[in-house]
Amino acid sequence: MDEATESLQDFITNDPAAAVNKRISCEVGVAIIQRSLNSIQVADLSTAQKLLEDWNPLGDEPSPLEEILSFRKHSLLGRVKRLQGNFDESLKLLETAHQVSQKPSQLIFDEDLRDLTCDLADALRELDEPMTGEGYLRTEIMRRTERPDPLTGKSLLELALSEALFAQERYEEAEKICVDIESRIGF
Repeated sequence: MDEATESLQDFITNDPAAAVNKRISCEVGVAIIQRSLNSIQVADLSTAQKLLEDWNPLGDEPSPLEEILSFRKHSLLGRVKRLQGNFDESLKLLETAHQVSQKPSQLIFDEDLRDLTCDLADALRELDEPMTGEGYLRTEIMRRTERPDPLTGKSLLELALSEALFAQERYEEAEKICVDIESRIGF
């Protein structure tokens, strides 16, 4: 996988004719996202960071696939920065990804919003802004619950919410959420 990604990246950077081909750029972007996920799983954060920072959409008007890849890039790079302790940078990247997900378009980010919202709330908690994180979490929990076909993943959002409440010293509310989750999941 590493050699394939590097070959595609070299092809784009060394061949001016290929540089205008958004399709090839997107293929490289997909490979880079996957390789960065692999690096994150083995705690090789510097490799993940370098890979993600090296890819960008071509041109001023990204294609829908480039928008998706850009969203994934910012959300993953935000997570990497948070894990490295760079909370301010993390927050900027995660907010960029969140803004992309909220723009009216044909793109739907439902499957990614749970993790993004949790990462965003965690970064805000690390920056001593747990109330702002709580707002993001409650909004996403409500959005998922009010859909005609409720989305899964509510428990993870609620656990992140309990952490935000705990950081605000709202211990009883945090404990109530944890007990509720435990009763549903059957730990």
